[in-house]
Order: sequence, then structure tokens, then C-alpha cells
Amino acid sequence: MTREALEATLFPMRDSAVMRKFQALNPGSGDIKAGTMIVLGDPDNTVCTYQEAQLMQAARHVSESLDPLTPQEAEFLLRHGAEIASFSGHTSTWLGVSAVVMETHLSRLRDTLQAMERLHQESYR
Repeated sequence: MTREALEATLFPMRDSAVMRKFQALNPGSGDIKAGTMIVLGDPDNTVCTYQEAQLMQAARHVSESLDPLTPQEAEFLLRHGAEIASFSGHTSTWLGVSAVVMETHLSRLRDTLQAMERLHQESYR
């Protein structure tokens, strides 16, 4: 989506103060990818500037994360984000379980090899 299309969707009746505030909170131009964070603020409110700055920083971080993606890839990730998060969460759990099982197995293998070494040493003294 282009920035112009986004602005037309968000602001069907354009007010110059609102548009200046929107442009100040969302610098830059170009296409808007799926998942892009847009910051909105009240042009008559000057109390929230710190929070707006924090949101702008978060929006920049999101934008930088989306930069390497094509618009189609960003759309795919947005559409299937829940499934991807669920899958990666389960993968993380299974990796943790596998690590515990492997640690137990290697510990038992070490104990067996040490027992064999003791038996060998005792047999050939």
C-alpha cells in the first residue's frame, strides 16, 4: 500500500493540523508493508511527546525489521504470524526436552565407560 493510500484510508476528511501531526510522527515516504507500525497522535495534545517519541522509535525498529522483506513476504508473515510463533514455540520446547534427554543419555554413557575402565584396570593389575 502506498503512503497516499494509507492516508486516504485513515483520513477521509483531511485536516491540515492532523496531517502535519501524522507526517511528523511517521516520517519517510514510500510503500507501507504489512506489519508496519503507524503512530497516531492528537495534534492538540502536547503532553504525550515522550510517549510519541518512544512509539516512533518502536516504529523505526519495526520498519528496519521489515526492510529486507518483500511486500509479499511481509504479508505472508503477518497473515501466518500466529502459526509461525506456535511452531517456533513448540520447536523451542522440543529442543529443550531433547537436550535434557541427550544430557541424561551422555551421563549414563560416561558412567558406563568409567565402569568399563575400572573393570579393565582391575582385571590387568
